[in-house]
Amino acid sequence: MFGKKKVLFDTILSFSATMILQVVVQFIIYPFFERGLGSGGYGELVYLMTFVNIVAEIGSSVSLERMKISAEKLTYNGDFAKINALFFLPVIPAAFIYLFAGHVHLGIAETICFIFLCLFAMLRSYFNVDFRLSLNYTKYFLYFLSIAVGYILGLTIWGKSGNWINVILLGEIFASLFIIFFSDHLKKKPFEMSEESNRNILLALPVVTSGLMTAIIFNMDRILLKIICSSEEVALFYIAGLFGKTMSLVSMPLNNVAIGYLAKYKGKFTVGLLMKIVLIAIVFGALATGACTVGSYIVIPFLYPETSVEASKYYLIANISSIIYFITGFFGVILLRYGKERCQLYANIVYAVAFFALCVPACIFWGIKGLCYALIAVTFCKFSAVIIMCISEIKKREKEELTKING
Repeated sequence: MFGKKKVLFDTILSFSATMILQVVVQFIIYPFFERGLGSGGYGELVYLMTFVNIVAEIGSSVSLERMKISAEKLTYNGDFAKINALFFLPVIPAAFIYLFAGHVHLGIAETICFIFLCLFAMLRSYFNVDFRLSLNYTKYFLYFLSIAVGYILGLTIWGKSGNWINVILLGEIFASLFIIFFSDHLKKKPFEMSEESNRNILLALPVVTSGLMTAIIFNMDRILLKIICSSEEVALFYIAGLFGKTMSLVSMPLNNVAIGYLAKYKGKFTVGLLMKIVLIAIVFGALATGACTVGSYIVIPFLYPETSVEASKYYLIANISSIIYFITGFFGVILLRYGKERCQLYANIVYAVAFFALCVPACIFWGIKGLCYALIAVTFCKFSAVIIMCISEIKKREKEELTKING
């Protein structure tokens, strides 16, 4: 067993790593770009980075599958290099379709750089598995710190190249350089494969598919705005919901801690206990929404002085949906612990159906405001579905336990 101090220390390092990277990106790099590109150019950046973030989920999902397999047997670098390569191949034609759908016009060199950015973002998301396999969270922290440093150094070439893609690409390349010099696992026999290489591909397929589905759903609002409205409205929406989105992103390490404690919890988890947690979550959500909204009024004018007045109209309604999404993620962890794996899929289906039924027409007829209100309704639908499934699964467990006692 690992000591509680080590677990706590590793959790702090994991959370800090994610937080530092998000702070650098959201509060230093992106505002810098917005000033240089203007609202329209910045909206286009957000649209393109949405695709990059979705592709990065491939690497995250493959690393998750490797961690799962490593709990049972030795894993080989070549197996997962092959998996990453196979899943990246469809990204190339998908990138061209995405550019066409969003009416984005890049030159040949810029398009090549954009595809390389997608590749290195995917690798960056996968490479952190190296330090999780060895439970070396000090290097894990330094790994993310190196990416943040790469982004900041990338700003120095902004004036010379005038291409924001190269700035972000430099940060992603820093992740690969860190692995080359400090890797514990990945640089040792990087292309050695096991006899179960093809089987591992089949095992990774549902994990990657589910991860991509979640990432697409999480980012679909910006894609929808760009296709239906304009780049300027993408920029406004993104800036208005900056605090709520950031909170959703940094919640991932907290959810990992939660599933760890729930996995070891041997007490009885009842519907009554669940409802108490729901009540606490609602109070927390109200406070978090207030904090994000007030924070937006204080900070956004400094980060985005030219856009903040227009964006301020949407601070409250843009942040509410992100907070509900964040809270739903926590209850998704409870559902994962006490329910069947397919329940996660059902929750995503509810979200996807509600999104296209409500958000698409709302965006067409009422623009950003309509999308924000529709997103509140959609995220509440998913929250309700998760809570209902939690109650159902917990009651099933209680019934099964009672049957065993009486049997």
